Amino acid sequence: MREIIIDTRTGGQRLDRFVHKYLGGAPKSFIHKMFRKNNVKLNDVKAAGSEIVQAGDVVKLFISDATIDGFKTDKPVNMQVGALDIVFEDDNVLIVNKPVGVLSQPDSADVRDSIADRAVAYLRENAVIGFTPAVANRLDRNTSGLVNIGKTNAALAWLGSAFADNMCEKLYLTIVVGEVRKPFDVCVYIQKNTHNTAIVTQHAAEGAKYAAASFEPLVSREGYSLLRVKLETGRFHQIRASLKFAGYPIVGDAKYGNTSTNSEFRRRFGLSSQLLHCESIIFNRTDGELGYLAGRRFIAEPPQLFKKIINYLDLE
Repeated sequence: MREIIIDTRTGGQRLDRFVHKYLGGAPKSFIHKMFRKNNVKLNDVKAAGSEIVQAGDVVKLFISDATIDGFKTDKPVNMQVGALDIVFEDDNVLIVNKPVGVLSQPDSADVRDSIADRAVAYLRENAVIGFTPAVANRLDRNTSGLVNIGKTNAALAWLGSAFADNMCEKLYLTIVVGEVRKPFDVCVYIQKNTHNTAIVTQHAAEGAKYAAASFEPLVSREGYSLLRVKLETGRFHQIRASLKFAGYPIVGDAKYGNTSTNSEFRRRFGLSSQLLHCESIIFNRTDGELGYLAGRRFIAEPPQLFKKIINYLDLE
C-alpha cells in the first residue's frame, strides 16, 4: 500500500487524473480497474475517481510497492533550454516575456525549447516539483510578450477561465504600414483554413468565430504608425489578419503583410518576424485562487529590434 498526501500544487484536479499522473507508465485500463476493485481510497473512503482532491487529502493505493514503482515514471526534463525572462512570480503563477522565435508550448515532439519547456526546467532547477506547469495563453511563435504560466492546477484553471471569459485586459504594440489618424475597431468573423491562414469576413459563416479588437494610434509619421491594440476576443491570428483586412498590414508579417515593405526591413534591419508585442495584461477577475492579482498591471518591454525600428521611424 502507498499513501500519498496531496499538496497545494497537485490539489484541484480529479482523483483519477492524479493517480494516472502518479503512475506515469500505467495504462488507463489499469487505472480504471483500480477504481472498480476499490484499490483507491480518498481520506479512507472508497473513491470513484471523479472526486476533486485538495491540499491535505490522503490518497491510498492498495497495490504492491513493486507494482507502483514499476509504473511510476518521471518524464525526463530537457534542461538544455533557454532562460525565462520573468516579469512576475509567486507560489501560483509565472508571468514571462516571451521572445520572438520561441513557441508558447510544443506543437510536436520535435520542439525542444518552448516557453512551457523552459518553465518545467526552471522549476525543476529550483526544486519545485509535483506539478507540470502549463501556459494559460499562447502567442504565435514570432509574436513577443507576456505569457502566463500556472504553477498549480488551481492557478492554471483560474488563469484559463480569466482568458476564456475575457476577464483580463490585453494590450499589444505593433507597427503597421499606413498613417492611422484616429482610433478604430475591427469587428469581424475569422475562420482558420487548411493552409493555416485566417480568413476574415464581415458576416457570420459556418465555422467562423466572432472577433473584436480596438486599435489606437500612438504616433503616425511618414507612412507608418505605432498602434496600441486592445483585444476583446482571442482568435487565431486575430490582430494580424484584422489589420490586413483594415488595410494596415503589420511590418514584417510574412503571411499577412506587405512583401516589398518586409523586404526593405529585412535588408535594413534583418527583420524576419512581425512587429507585434503583447505589452501588458490587467486581470479583472477578483474571485478564486488568484483574485489577489485583480487590478495589477504586468508590463513586458518590447524586444530591442522592435525599439530600434520605433526609433528609426521616429515613432517615439
